[in-house]
Amino acid sequence: MELTKYIRTFVAGLYPTPENHDVAINSAIKTYYASKLTQKRRKRVNPDLAKLMTRNQRRIHKSKRRKKALYKHVSADTISDDKKKNYALLLTPDMMSSKEEKEDDDGARYFVVHKPTFRSRRFERLLKKTDEGYLANCSRRSKDQYVRRKVGLPSEREAPTFLPDDTITKFLI
Repeated sequence: MELTKYIRTFVAGLYPTPENHDVAINSAIKTYYASKLTQKRRKRVNPDLAKLMTRNQRRIHKSKRRKKALYKHVSADTISDDKKKNYALLLTPDMMSSKEEKEDDDGARYFVVHKPTFRSRRFERLLKKTDEGYLANCSRRSKDQYVRRKVGLPSEREAPTFLPDDTITKFLI
């Protein structure tokens, strides 16, 4: 009952007119229960769903971070703005490497990185530049929290099928 009261107060703050309150609350309740059912169904189909979702979220975050670093930290002397647009099209989660979280004997956490075999050396250099640009502009605290990485076996994943036209991809993959 306390939670319902809190939700009503919250919605009242978002929608000052009372006629929108019930619509917003009912919509939120439907969305909540629909997402719970979907999550339950997905876990039944794939018991390792939490690990898979975490891995995918890391790759999504990494692709966004690299796109931002490409425009912000890679100089125009190194890569022209036209090429940056083309590179940005390829900085998608499917193009990012996979990681496994591990612990060494001392209990220190690290990631084992599995790089895809379909990426060219040129594309790898681009990723290295964006990562260097990002790390160079990180705060000290962010650098302290940066988790160590070790290169593992190459990834067995197939090349993504989304790739744009050949003029962009021919020199990258």
